[in-house]
Amino acid sequence: GGGEARSLLERSIAQSLRELGVGFSQEVSVEGHHLPPVDFLVTVPEGVKANGSEKVVLQADGRHHFLTGLSEDDKNSLRPLGNGVLRNLLVRLAGWPLVVVGKYEWDQLDVSADLGDTLKRRTEFLWQKLHEAIKAEIDSK
Repeated sequence: GGGEARSLLERSIAQSLRELGVGFSQEVSVEGHHLPPVDFLVTVPEGVKANGSEKVVLQADGRHHFLTGLSEDDKNSLRPLGNGVLRNLLVRLAGWPLVVVGKYEWDQLDVSADLGDTLKRRTEFLWQKLHEAIKAEIDSK
């Protein structure tokens, strides 16, 4: 995150959120456990929200959130860094449903030269992630 200098990942996620037609704010301070500002606070559409969960925190985790190539066997192995793991734990402890989108998984959805196809794939991916976060929140109550 960070002011006007939004990452390409954040700009791309914002484009997909707009395509979904959901409301969202970026770089928002949320209540709970002295959390740093979150990348996105997404407003869940009517009919989807449950148990009063109207908002979902969405974090865009770029390359700097992961250690890579730790294993000789798997040069593509990824391990989230401790600060991101702690942030996610604090967000959940504060009662926020959470979606984390990693740059690596986001980039894997860009499999076509057709930008419309990539946007469609990414939009469907986000919709599924938002639904899963809400369902997990309902199931935990």
